Amino acid sequence: MRGAACARIPLRLTAGGCGHRFNNLDRAQGLPPTLAPSQAPSFYLHLNRLKTFLHHPSFELQLRLGPGYLIAIDNWRVMHGRTSFDETSGRALAGCYLSEEEVRVRREHLRTVFA
Repeated sequence: MRGAACARIPLRLTAGGCGHRFNNLDRAQGLPPTLAPSQAPSFYLHLNRLKTFLHHPSFELQLRLGPGYLIAIDNWRVMHGRTSFDETSGRALAGCYLSEEEVRVRREHLRTVFA
């Protein structure tokens, strides 16, 4: 049950404390399961401070991708998002997930092919 509860909170650390997940648009925000309800005011105060910090313009880089452009992002290294676009414009958004192992193996294969 702990894993299911962690999936619903906006901020989560791995068991070792090294990885994290942050979703400031998470609709099902709740307290991390290790916090007591009495800690809620402090948690939400600091969560809002974190959101303000993360959305500061000096920490943002905006790119406009043209037709045929691709961007690959490591979800564990880069916090990212996107602005909206007109769906009737013919633009499309597609996403996929690759394991770190899959990327490593393919990269090594391409190095040998194009060496």
